[in-house]
Amino acid sequence: MPTATPARLEPGGDRAAELGRRAGERYAAAGQRAAVRGDTRLVQAWLGRAARLLPADDPLRLAALPRLAEAQQASGKLTDATRAYQELARSATAVGNEGLALHATIGRLGITAVHDPRLFLREGRDEVELAIAAFDRLGDRLGLAKAWHLLAYLDWTRGRLTQAEAAAERARALAREAGDPGWEANAIGMHCLTLYWGPLPLEVVERRSREALAEAERSGVASLAATAYRVLARVAAHRGDLDEARRFVEAATAITR
Repeated sequence: MPTATPARLEPGGDRAAELGRRAGERYAAAGQRAAVRGDTRLVQAWLGRAARLLPADDPLRLAALPRLAEAQQASGKLTDATRAYQELARSATAVGNEGLALHATIGRLGITAVHDPRLFLREGRDEVELAIAAFDRLGDRLGLAKAWHLLAYLDWTRGRLTQAEAAAERARALAREAGDPGWEANAIGMHCLTLYWGPLPLEVVERRSREALAEAERSGVASLAATAYRVLARVAAHRGDLDEARRFVEAATAITR
């Protein structure tokens, strides 16, 4: 009995487009799961493929671009992250999605905070506060979490530790409401940093950092564990326990590597 001849995939053909879309959907789902775990390498690999395979206006592609840009930013690939945010802004504007366009704005501000901190400190607060008002109007809890996290970072760099701590706590609560463990972990990490540089006794900072480490182990978010280990290393160094400080630094380095 003769075997059926497989359908030929012509470039640009309907069959090829459908297979590409289905593959893109699977890469998008896998990349989003990797983002929850904080695995930036897999996020870039899988969401990058999803972004290339899915149509420009596909909701899954639009949802993948912020995660992809954030992973690239976390890996120090600021040029790639900037391009991803620019693509997100274009695509979101084209489909009339104001919320996602604002996510691109917040993402680019985060890059500015690292790449041009003087500009960020000079002009960033106004832009972040405008984004907070817009996210609030849209009811976008995740957008609000990102914006408040950035506001916490801005206050932290200016030495306004009480304000930074309050903003980090608010970012954490909003991320939890949004059901996003990755951004909740970012807020917890920011909170640990504000506590370390603030007036609290080292014992309190150590306890909170160990709680953050336990949360990282529970949720599987590696970036939070790395932050907690770095703060614990500083605490150990202050106590004069350099061996423990080195162990914590090595643990953090192993995660980020």
